[in-house]
Amino acid sequence: MRAQPSSARRSSRYRRRMGDEASSPRRWRRLRAVTVAKELLDVAIAAARAGGAVLIEMRDAALEIATKRGELDLVTQVDRAAEAAVLDVVRDRRPNDAILAEESGEAPGDGLTWIVDPLDGTTNFTHRLPHYAVSVGVYDGTRGLAGVVYDPVRDELFAAAAEAGGFLERGDGHRTPLRVTRPQRPERMLVATGFAYRKHGETVNVAEFERVLVGVQGIRRAGAATLDLAYVAAGRLDGFWEYRLGPWDTAAGAVLVSEAGGTVVQVDGAPWSPWSPSVAAGHADALNLLLPLVRGELRPTAEEP
Repeated sequence: MRAQPSSARRSSRYRRRMGDEASSPRRWRRLRAVTVAKELLDVAIAAARAGGAVLIEMRDAALEIATKRGELDLVTQVDRAAEAAVLDVVRDRRPNDAILAEESGEAPGDGLTWIVDPLDGTTNFTHRLPHYAVSVGVYDGTRGLAGVVYDPVRDELFAAAAEAGGFLERGDGHRTPLRVTRPQRPERMLVATGFAYRKHGETVNVAEFERVLVGVQGIRRAGAATLDLAYVAAGRLDGFWEYRLGPWDTAAGAVLVSEAGGTVVQVDGAPWSPWSPSVAAGHADALNLLLPLVRGELRPTAEEP
């Protein structure tokens, strides 16, 4: 019997190995989970773009401004119109899923939960400051499956699916992978935060801001937490922390950061969920530098002018 050529033997072994891996229940479950997450991401992208189109169409409209939980917590007819556009897509493609939307609240369902902020940065929008976004996250309990943050002004779409990584898609269709930075020194970090509508109490964030300010290169406060998280995922910011955000502010962005190699926790280091009272995001090493400053465990000496 003639011996089989070595290349043929290697090919045969390769096929057997791949067949064994493909038939592995664990591998199959993972492939299936990734496929489902990508399918959900497609819906989230379509929904976010639909909401973004409304924001662009109505950005110069005469605004009807009302308040919600306080005089600084604004809502406009644009928020509601954008939310309707987002939810139309979700309900058409995923009719059995639950919805948690900032303006219309909860709609029960038998499947996953779609967490939607149709206009994060309403105050910016009402002042014609072009920094706001649509946020769509998909969750199975507290586990994020897909997340999209869409900036319609810059036409930048940040998207990620569980175990599949994330990308930034610009208006020309070019995609680049999302990847968090890994700073080695706090004084080289550019971080972001925000302030709650309530200006009194333990979570005002002013003391934390002052402590961090003297320890890092710079702090940005742009008024849209969804974009802060997206920028961390894209490596534009090294870290982010904030208190008293709603689930719609953080759900999608947390998926982006996680899939970009980052970590999302509470400010005290406890595990995070969309319903947590605080959030901190960045590479694990970045959070090890940032959070001691936030919590007052490390007090750097301010540089002399």
